[in-house]
Amino acid sequence: MDSKNDKLLIKTLGFTDIQYNGKSIFAEGKIAEKVKALLQYFIVNPNKVCTPNEISSALRWSGEYENAESKLTASIVYKLKSILAKNNAFDMDFSEYISITYNKIGYKMTFSDKVGFDTDILSELAQEAAELSECQDLLNMAKRLQSLYADRFMSDSISGHTAVFLQNRYHNMYCAAMVDILEKLRKLKKYDETISICERFLEKDEYNEKINYIFLQSLTEANQTASALRHCENLMQTMRLTGVTPSREITALYNGIINEKEKDNSIISREGSIKDIISKLVDEEINKKSAVHSVLKIELMSAAEINNSSDILKRIIAECLRSEYIICLLDERTVIALLSTVKEISHESIKLRIEKYFRKCFRRRDIGISVIISPAFYVD
Repeated sequence: MDSKNDKLLIKTLGFTDIQYNGKSIFAEGKIAEKVKALLQYFIVNPNKVCTPNEISSALRWSGEYENAESKLTASIVYKLKSILAKNNAFDMDFSEYISITYNKIGYKMTFSDKVGFDTDILSELAQEAAELSECQDLLNMAKRLQSLYADRFMSDSISGHTAVFLQNRYHNMYCAAMVDILEKLRKLKKYDETISICERFLEKDEYNEKINYIFLQSLTEANQTASALRHCENLMQTMRLTGVTPSREITALYNGIINEKEKDNSIISREGSIKDIISKLVDEEINKKSAVHSVLKIELMSAAEINNSSDILKRIIAECLRSEYIICLLDERTVIALLSTVKEISHESIKLRIEKYFRKCFRRRDIGISVIISPAFYVD
C-alpha cells in the first residue's frame, strides 16, 4: 500500500463488503455469491482453522462426485485469495492485511491490525453515545449511527451460516444506543428532531416497540395528537395481525391519546363555528413569525395518461402526511402542501416515507414520482 495509515474496512452491517478509502475493492462493487459466502464464513470464524468439509457443509455446497465439496471449496478460496492479492478494483495487493493460509487440516483467514470492522466502530459509537448530553452532540451521533447501521449484521447472507447471536448482539447494541439518544432529545423537548430520527429508524424496523413508544410520546408532547393516534392504531392493528400482543406501555399510551383526543373534541365543539376554528388555527400556526414551516410538492410522472391519478395522490396523502397539514390537490397529478412546524431536518425522512409507500403500494413501471420539499419563509 502507498501509506502506512491506509486501512481496509470490513463492512458487515447490511451488505458485506471490503472497502479501501471508502470504495469497494471488488470490481464494480460486485462479488460472486459463493465468494461472498466464503468471506462471510471466515469473518464469523476469524483465526480459526476450518476444514473443507466444515466450510462446504456450513455453506451448503454439494457435488455429485467424490471430494466435490473439497475441490469446490479450494476453487472458491483460490478466487478470494486472487482478489485480495491483486485481482481487484484497485489492482493492489491486500493479502498482507487479510491472509488465507492452508495447513494439512484446513483454511484460516487472519486479519492484521490495519483491518477495521464496522462492528467495532458501532461498539465505540454506542459507548460514546452513552456519555453525551448536549443536543447537537446527540444529533450528530444519531446521524453517524444511522449512517453506519445500514441493516442487520450480514443481512445479505443467503447461506444460512451467519451466527444469529451476532445479528442480535449488534442489533440490540444499535437499538440501545438510539433509544438512549432519543430519550435524551425528548427530555430536552427537541420534538421535531426526535420525531424525524424515529421516522428514519422505523423505516427499517417498523415494529420496534421502544422506538415506537418514544415516537408516540414525542408526537403527543408536540401536540400532534391526530398523528400519534393514527400511527398507534396502525401499529397495534398490524402487530395483532402478525400475532404479536402490544406491550402494556404502548397500550397505556394509546388509551391516553384517546382520552386526550376526546378532550380536544369537547373543546372544539364549544368554540363555535368551523370558520372561527379555522381562523384561529391560521392565526396561531401559519402567521407566527417564530414558526418554521416547509412546502411539499408531490407529482406523478408519466409520458402517458394516468388512470385514477387523483386517487393515488389521495392515498399517499392519507397514509404519509399528517392531518394537520394544509393540502391542495393542484391538478390530477400534483399535490402541494404546507407542512406546519416542519423543520428542514425532517425533509429527508418525509421524502423517503412517501417514496417507499409509493413503491410498495403502486408497483407500476409506467409511473414515477417526484417529491420536493423546501423551507417556507415570510416576506416582510
